Amino acid sequence: NATFFDDFRRKHSGPLRFFDDFRELADLDSIDSTLYGMIETVVSSRGSVFAGTWFSTFSGYIVRLRGYYGMSKYFTYYSWLDRKFFMHEWMNVGSGSLFAREYPVAWTGIDGDKFVDNDSEKPRKKAREVVSVDGG
Repeated sequence: NATFFDDFRRKHSGPLRFFDDFRELADLDSIDSTLYGMIETVVSSRGSVFAGTWFSTFSGYIVRLRGYYGMSKYFTYYSWLDRKFFMHEWMNVGSGSLFAREYPVAWTGIDGDKFVDNDSEKPRKKAREVVSVDGG
């Protein structure tokens, strides 16, 4: 039910797109529906901004793909407010939950032979606080 996103639409610029918006254009009915999850993963990973779910392996894989594509960590968020900006800071594997999030070491320097223990992306100024969907 797309009306679930009405508050989000009102508070944020830019159009929202859904899988069904492309059903006819991409002839999705001709594709085995068991492949829809993989298609959504690739499409989600290429968005300019991604907000995933903490503890979700589906979100985790999308975050990892974003890393492989070289997309900035500063445009990846988690929906759980306590963890919203967790991808914006380097964290070593084992410093937190092993399965609740992705770690940049999975894609940073992946094609090299050096051990990676820090982030290659430059720090950016503190992100401005974004007003939540409920106005808080």
